[in-house]
Amino acid sequence: MKRSSAHRPFVVVGGGVSGLAAAATLVGAEPASGISVIVCEREGELGGKARTLELDDFRIETGPVTFLDDTPALTECIRAAGLEEERVRAQRVAGRRFLIRAGRMREVPAHPLRFIRSGPLGLPGLLRLLAEPLVPRAAPDRVRDETVEAFARRRLGARAAERLVTPLVRGVWAGDPAQLSVVSAFPRWAELERTHGSLLRGMLAGRRGGAAGAEPRELGSRAPSSFRGGIEALPRALAALPGVEVRLRTTVRSITRAGQEWRVEGSVGPPIEAAGVILAGEARPMAALLAPTAPRTAQALRTLHSPPVTIVALGYPAASAARFPEGFGALAAPGAGVRLLGTLWDGRIFPDRSPPGQLLVRVIYGGSVDPESAALDDDRLAALAHSELDRLLGLPEPPRLSHVIRWSEAIPQYDLAHLTRRETAEEELASLPGLELAGTALSGVSFGKAVEAGTAAAARLLATRARGASAPGPD
Repeated sequence: MKRSSAHRPFVVVGGGVSGLAAAATLVGAEPASGISVIVCEREGELGGKARTLELDDFRIETGPVTFLDDTPALTECIRAAGLEEERVRAQRVAGRRFLIRAGRMREVPAHPLRFIRSGPLGLPGLLRLLAEPLVPRAAPDRVRDETVEAFARRRLGARAAERLVTPLVRGVWAGDPAQLSVVSAFPRWAELERTHGSLLRGMLAGRRGGAAGAEPRELGSRAPSSFRGGIEALPRALAALPGVEVRLRTTVRSITRAGQEWRVEGSVGPPIEAAGVILAGEARPMAALLAPTAPRTAQALRTLHSPPVTIVALGYPAASAARFPEGFGALAAPGAGVRLLGTLWDGRIFPDRSPPGQLLVRVIYGGSVDPESAALDDDRLAALAHSELDRLLGLPEPPRLSHVIRWSEAIPQYDLAHLTRRETAEEELASLPGLELAGTALSGVSFGKAVEAGTAAAARLLATRARGASAPGPD
């Protein structure tokens, strides 16, 4: 009979939220089957970029501060982790967003009439934006080769592209809209044009609901959330699930195929004979592991640029805290007169992030538009962040806390080659049953997308296992 590998563990490489979501999906699929998962994490902590620090009574996120918890994969992970009662919604004031332009901070109202009165586009730009439904839809082949900037200019006009879309791209991707692919970085925009012929018509249809409309959750209408104690509560709880074994400070050095199984060699302990492997780390180290077995996928990952991003967390005393508006934060338009990409007011979003009367804010630098900022030392970055906020808001007191968080490889940049990159990986890995790729390298960079990538990789691995179990073996 064919030898069964049911007793072999699965191995997940990478202890970020994507890898841990994959592990949770694997152990939760068939609780009675005794599936076990070994998670190998090269760092001394779990969570990847989703970590939470407690410093001087401030609660600081090292990466995302919120997530949107309405996708099935993320909702199921939260349930499996037992965190449904620990989930907290952002304050209502977090719905207010601001734009830094020409040295001033201005609110960008969400309500259409208030947006018109606020005048961020001027009359010509506003009229061009309102004419968007009249713009003919482009053929899918053309959209496939469009950058975010080209798509936005074609559909929304030059002013909206520069004053609204570019700050958004810098804030979400720390990227350059002239380099990012619209179908890879903002696939929903391309889908709205394809299905509705117009972004505005599609968004209105989504607000109304109904079968013909886009789902409201796809359009940013859902409330941002986190957990009591911070966003790292989810990876920490997933790592504690029965059947999940975490090995910190363990670098995986090689993955080789051994018949129908996989041999994983790490820096600690003996090699692991695994029923399947999910790679959920950063693109560059995953490429090195894949090179012997999946060379085309490895080459595709090597071409994925992930520029550095630096986060400066500042804790302000009461007098300066009072100068910050109620809101989520502000993004910087080109020519804004500041170096920062954006600033998030964590203490306004979740009051428990700051001591009473004080305010935690974070300032973002770097990305593909300003990689040189990574060369500044911590003191210079903290001074720069405070000086820029002071110039915008007139802060009477300096921060009483500053803490700098550096990510040398932060957000993968989905350029015009990304669709081909993703197709190459999917095609090659389909021929290697038991080996899957998760993380943010291919399928989205948000907290929720990382979870989805992990759960999808686990589902594919379970399907491969099921096919192998049902295949007839030799007599």
